[in-house]
Amino acid sequence: MCDPSKGLVVDLAVVGGGPAGLAVAQQVSKAGLSVCLIDPSPKLIWPNNYGVWVDEFEAMDLLDCLDTTWSGAVVYIDDKTKKDLGRPYGRVNRKQLKSKMLQKCLSNGVKFHQAKVVKVVHEESESLLICNDGVTIHAAVVLDATGFSRCLVQYDKPYNPGYQVAYGILAEVEEHPFDIDKMVFMDWRDSHLDNNLEDRDYDKGYSSFGLHDQQFSTDRE
Repeated sequence: MCDPSKGLVVDLAVVGGGPAGLAVAQQVSKAGLSVCLIDPSPKLIWPNNYGVWVDEFEAMDLLDCLDTTWSGAVVYIDDKTKKDLGRPYGRVNRKQLKSKMLQKCLSNGVKFHQAKVVKVVHEESESLLICNDGVTIHAAVVLDATGFSRCLVQYDKPYNPGYQVAYGILAEVEEHPFDIDKMVFMDWRDSHLDNNLEDRDYDKGYSSFGLHDQQFSTDRE
């Protein structure tokens, strides 16, 4: 754990223990710099599911963090057009990934502080991270890895990031029409709306996300 009583200034303070925060902490500490990662629940399992191109995880020595892989992926543009993506795709085992990243951080000497940062004060030679437990962390550089909210960043103009909402389920079905060797990266076909022109027109005008389907077997997706 970070020990601010020693009066040390860490090279980097990372706020947020998600995939991005842990990845940066791991790489920076690997280079020999001192790192403190601050997160209110550093051992909590990540709630999101992640998918990646297999070659990207292979390059990072993370193939053991994939629980399912497909030999390729396909995109359906409409009922007449599809594109085969000749690139293997994988589903991330988020528990295994976090465990492996945490272990590498610990091996590299990363210190962890379990708290929430409520304020950052930037001074000439360092920044002070004030936590909700009364502890203040001193750092030369601060990385806000809190995710979409970026709650510690101050903007000089209104901050209005784009976003996309996806609803996911794991379903057991009698059957499905997809090739289980190719993950459906995106399916924008809308022939099922032919009898409902109002919904189809709305879908064409506003929908940015089609069906993203990961087939685990002939009856599970």
